[in-house]
Amino acid sequence: MEPTQDITLTGDWQQITTGVENALIQTIDGKFAVCYSETAPVEPQAYHVFSELTITTPTKAWVKTFTPGIKLTITYM
Repeated sequence: MEPTQDITLTGDWQQITTGVENALIQTIDGKFAVCYSETAPVEPQAYHVFSELTITTPTKAWVKTFTPGIKLTITYM
């Protein structure tokens, strides 16, 4: 896995951690929704909204946005 990864968010849940890595997740142009789930989230899904967040093991995190096109930078540690 690359130490830093940029992704473009959509309205669909995208997995960003698998439970074996720590990660710093940041965006400068909006906010993103995060949920913690072992498997792909099914709507309706509870979530939290952030512009920056640190994820630690063993968390499996999924993200999406309500404004498609938001850029997210993930720094794996």
